Amino acid sequence: MEKKMKICFDKNIGTVLYFVEGGSTEFTLLKIIYGKLLHYDYVEKRRNSPAKFINNQCGHSQVYVINTKESNINDISEIDYLDQICEYLINHYGLDLDNAAKFYLFDRDNQSNTDIKRIERYLSILAEPYGDDTEFEKGGLLLFSYPSIESFVLSNFREDTYKYTFKLGSDLKTFIGLPENQREVQFNKISQETLLHAGNEFLKYLKNIGVDFDLDTLSEMNSAIFCEEETYFAENQKYQAFSELILSLFYLGILE
Repeated sequence: MEKKMKICFDKNIGTVLYFVEGGSTEFTLLKIIYGKLLHYDYVEKRRNSPAKFINNQCGHSQVYVINTKESNINDISEIDYLDQICEYLINHYGLDLDNAAKFYLFDRDNQSNTDIKRIERYLSILAEPYGDDTEFEKGGLLLFSYPSIESFVLSNFREDTYKYTFKLGSDLKTFIGLPENQREVQFNKISQETLLHAGNEFLKYLKNIGVDFDLDTLSEMNSAIFCEEETYFAENQKYQAFSELILSLFYLGILE
């Protein structure tokens, strides 16, 4: 039986900042969640594009989404580039960087982000949304999607999402694009109800791998998920479809 869950629409989340690698899908999803469903103020800055602002007149909660320099986890450490973008958002859109919850949203695709040692180091360093870090200055929490962010989309519509397995993000995208899936699994069908479904799918996955859901031990939970997925890939040459994007909604108190 699914745990009962609710969306807290009046939650004051302050300033939230997502650093994302993808140039399209992550922006679309975060705009749907925060701009359309939750009605928070939303600012996005994509690579080589002007910033865009959705003003929902929600002065106590603002969500900012910006690209890293390139689509690679190595670019988390491109501090000068991210500093430049953040300074622009501070000056033009009032980004409160010092008090922001920060999330780094990346895909764990075995053919793109391939440096396991680097990933493990980033997981240990980027372990808390409000945390400061001397290496990356901004700190924050690293969130992975296995093998890609489309796992989050799938979790909105399918039961036991983790039982769907894929080697590459492109394989998952092809699966979602099949005619028999395309009718159901659509971005524009993401709703309050499907978001709750995705939350329950997240908890089901944790239960399946024997990991307790505990927001006080984010780093340990994150590392346990990574080890599980890497072990599964080593044995099966595929990842279990799973996205940690929903973890940020739990952390912020939007899902309760």
